[in-house]
Amino acid sequence: MKEFTSPKAAHSQPAIALERIYPTHAKPVRKRKRFKLRHLAPWIRRLILDRREAKLGVSGRVRARYEGEYFTTLHGERVAIYSHYSSTGRVSAMVQSQIATYAAQGFEVIFVSMCASLNEDDVGRLRKLCRAIVVRRSFGRDFGAWRDILSTDLVQRARIQELLLVNDSVLGPIRPMEPLFEKMRTADGLWGLINSDQNGSHLQTFFLLSRGRAAVDAVFDFVDRLVLSTDKEIVVNNGELSFSSSIARRGVPLRSLYGLRQVEDAALSDRRSRLETVLSLGHGGIYGYVSGRPDASDDDLDVRIRNVMADSPVNPTHQSGEVLVRRFDFPFIKTELLVVNPTNISIASTWRSLVTEESPCSVDMIVDHLCLI
Repeated sequence: MKEFTSPKAAHSQPAIALERIYPTHAKPVRKRKRFKLRHLAPWIRRLILDRREAKLGVSGRVRARYEGEYFTTLHGERVAIYSHYSSTGRVSAMVQSQIATYAAQGFEVIFVSMCASLNEDDVGRLRKLCRAIVVRRSFGRDFGAWRDILSTDLVQRARIQELLLVNDSVLGPIRPMEPLFEKMRTADGLWGLINSDQNGSHLQTFFLLSRGRAAVDAVFDFVDRLVLSTDKEIVVNNGELSFSSSIARRGVPLRSLYGLRQVEDAALSDRRSRLETVLSLGHGGIYGYVSGRPDASDDDLDVRIRNVMADSPVNPTHQSGEVLVRRFDFPFIKTELLVVNPTNISIASTWRSLVTEESPCSVDMIVDHLCLI
C-alpha cells in the first residue's frame, strides 16, 4: 500500500496535541421561555410518545437482525458500534470503507441502522465486515442506537477493553486513521478526535473511544442511566452535552486528539484562515472592526477575535473544518457542511481539493454517499 503523503511538506504540519480536557458548563444564551398554553399539546404528545417507547423497549424497536459471517469466532474485547441512517435504505461504499477501517484496527463492528429496511446486497457486504447488523426504529438518535445495542446480548460488558462509538455524520476518511489509533492507544481514558466549547466544553460525539476497564465501565454506567426522548433537544442535552462531564466525574481522563486551542491558533495564524474564521463567526462587531481597519496589527486582531470566540464558542469541525484537514490531516469533513452548510463555510465549495490521490475515500465515493443519504 502506497504511503500517504500530505499535500504540504511534513515539516509544515503541526504536531497532534493529545490534549487532556475538562468539562465546563454552558453559558445561558437566552432566558428560559415561560411555559404557555400553546406549549401544552406538544408537551403531552412528547410525553405519550416517550412512554410508548419506554414500554416497547429495545426488542420492540428492532426490525431485523443479521449475524456477521464470523460471528461465532469473535472475542468481544474490542467493540465498535456504528450508528447509521439513510432515507434510501442504502449503505454507501464510503460507509463500508469506514467500517473496514475500524475492523482493520481489530474492532468487531456492530452496525445499527435507523432505516425502515436495508438493501439486501448491502447487508450481504456488511456481513463480511461486521459482527452483526441491526435495523431498528429511530428513537433517541445516535445515543439511543448505542444504548440499545449495549443492552443486548451482542456485547459482553466484562470482556470489552476498547469501546468505539461512531456514526455516519462525517465524510471520509480522507486521511489515514492508523496513526491516530496508534496515538490513542498510548493511554487509557475517553478519547475524542476533537473537543468543542460550544454549549460547554465536551468531546464531540461522532467518534468516541473508551480505553481501559474504568473508561468502559463509566460509559456503561452513563447509558444505563440515560433518559432518552423523541425530542431532539432533550437527547442532545442528556446525551452529547452530558456525556463528557459524566465520564469525567467518574475519574476517567478525557483526551482530545486534536486540541481545540491548537486548532484556534492555526485558524488565526494566516490572513486567509483568519478571514474565514471572522466571516464564519457571524459577529457584526468583529467583522466591522476587521473590514474597517485593514492595517490593524495581527496581535490586535488576534485578541479581539479570541474574545469573540470565547464569548460565543463555535463548532471547530464547522468553522475550522478546512484548517483541520489542511493543517492537521484531520480524517473527516462534517456531512452537514456540504448538504446544509448552516453558517456558509467555504469548505462547501473547496472540499474536493482536500481529497488527494492517497485519500482512503475518493471524491466519487463521497459524492455517491451524498446521493444516497
